[in-house]
Amino acid sequence: MFLFILVTTLAIVASVLLHLGAFQVLVKLWEQNRSLRRWRIAVLIVAFIAVHLVEIAVFSLAIDTLLQDGSFGHLEGVDAENAGSLFYYSAITYTTVGYGDITPVGDIRLFAAVEALTGMVLIAWTASAIFTVTHQTWRAEQAEKTPA
Repeated sequence: MFLFILVTTLAIVASVLLHLGAFQVLVKLWEQNRSLRRWRIAVLIVAFIAVHLVEIAVFSLAIDTLLQDGSFGHLEGVDAENAGSLFYYSAITYTTVGYGDITPVGDIRLFAAVEALTGMVLIAWTASAIFTVTHQTWRAEQAEKTPA
C-alpha cells in the first residue's frame, strides 16, 4: 500500500507543479509581448494542451509502475498492456471521458478516480486562466478603440 500512496502522491504533485510552472512561464511571456494579442490567446491554449498531455503522460507512467508491481490489479480491455494503450487510458481517465473500453480492476480503480479528480481540477484551472486572459485582452482592445 505504501507504493500505491507514494506513486499516486508523486503523480499528483508532479502534475500540479508542471501546471504551475507552465502557468508562471506563460504569464511572463504574456507580459513581455504585448503585440498580437489574439495570437497570444491561441499560443496560450496550445501551450496548455501540451502541458495537459505531459501531465497525462505522468499519470500513464504511474499507472505502468503500479501495474508492473502486480498487486494493485490490472486493466482489462483492448491491448491494455502497451504504452500507447496506457497513455490512451490515462487520457480518457484524466479528461473524465471514460469510454469503458479499458476497465480498471482491483485497487487501481482508486488511482483512476484520483487521476480523474486531478484532471478535472487542472482542466478547470486552465479554463479559468484562458477565460481571464481572453477577458483582459478584449477589455484592452475595447479601451484602445474608445476615444479618451
